[in-house]
Amino acid sequence: MADKNGSSKPLRIVIAGAGFGGLYTALYLQRFLPRGLSAEVTLLNEENFFLFTPLFSEVITGDVEPSHILTAVRSSLADPRFLFHQAAATEVDLEQKILTAFCAKGHCLKMPYDYLVIAVGGQARLPDTQSSNGKGQWVFPLKTLTDALLLHNQVLDMFEHAEMLSKDSPERKQMLTFVVVGGGFAGVETVAALHDMIYGTLLRQYPHINGEEVKIFLLHGGDRILPELTEELASYADRFMNRWRIEIKLGVHASLPSDGVVSIGETKIETKTLIWTAGSTPMKFVEELPFGKDKGGRIVVDCCGRVAGHSNIFCLGDCAHQENPRTGQSYPPTAQVAIKQAKMAARNIAALAGEKELMTFSFSPAGMVVPLGRRKAVAIVKGVRLRGLPAWWFSRTLYLLRLPTWSNRLRVVVDWTLDIFFPRDTTRISVR
Repeated sequence: MADKNGSSKPLRIVIAGAGFGGLYTALYLQRFLPRGLSAEVTLLNEENFFLFTPLFSEVITGDVEPSHILTAVRSSLADPRFLFHQAAATEVDLEQKILTAFCAKGHCLKMPYDYLVIAVGGQARLPDTQSSNGKGQWVFPLKTLTDALLLHNQVLDMFEHAEMLSKDSPERKQMLTFVVVGGGFAGVETVAALHDMIYGTLLRQYPHINGEEVKIFLLHGGDRILPELTEELASYADRFMNRWRIEIKLGVHASLPSDGVVSIGETKIETKTLIWTAGSTPMKFVEELPFGKDKGGRIVVDCCGRVAGHSNIFCLGDCAHQENPRTGQSYPPTAQVAIKQAKMAARNIAALAGEKELMTFSFSPAGMVVPLGRRKAVAIVKGVRLRGLPAWWFSRTLYLLRLPTWSNRLRVVVDWTLDIFFPRDTTRISVR
């Protein structure tokens, strides 16, 4: 590019967020930006790593080491034109084209941009509660690595303390009751992993706790779990989980009238562990941006991924609303969609820099999988419906292929292999 005096200056691209959307935008830009183009691409993220969220549930159960689903962002940026800053985006000056971000130590960064990519994801949408001790005492979201580790510790704590109490103690019953809210992919994977951890490992290590004492509930507001899959596969998952003592309640809306109580209509469930996977809400940074939003607060973008009225700003991933022209609905906030949107955004930024035609977004899922525990799963692969062991094998293969580095893949394969011969890791490591 050239300024008004004719001198050349680099093309400045700023990417906010290093999840599936942000990191893969940077990776694709490394491929699509011409080698001879003078450019400066800056990737921002509050943490210095990319988190592979599909394996969250296996961190909770101790099947996979937490560090094995993390990839240092800097290690992925091989092109010297690409920079990384561990900082969180806070505001955008649209007139001056400057993004402001703050790092954990309080330093303020002012970054001019020619093109801006917003891929900051969302945050957990927690329920209202009258808890005087704070939601973190018994309500657990699942958005960050810290969330997964806290839940891992919570399950261990409940068994540890419950074993010290008499069997007729109301508090013991409360400690051995686990409630998961949300019947989508995240909720079903989490409740299945929780069941595997308890019945496959913990009951052997805590011989004074009987499996009959443990109660696991899955609450969902819809008329069936896994609405993203076919009714046949959802019914299979429902029957499979019911067979293994997971009580599924459909068409219910949970409220939390007091600490340790989940209310669904006239029924009250007392628990010390409520896992909330029912949706997400936009980050404060996204909320304050003066762009068109949908009812959920996500930024509306066009078929090329650009924000209306701002041809140099792209938005993708969980914080973007991009309409599927075939259904009229927004594309789902999944990793597959975010990666495909990242490829589109990178191609279009390269096209704009070279004054070429933009590509429009189209998406057909390669496959959708939901692990159900006990080496079973349900899946759709190119229209073919799988269930049981074949679906579980496909889920493992798909997750391995999506891990960003060979180092991650090898480490996770080793974890899975060790899991065949040895019990799960039930050490409690403080994260606070």
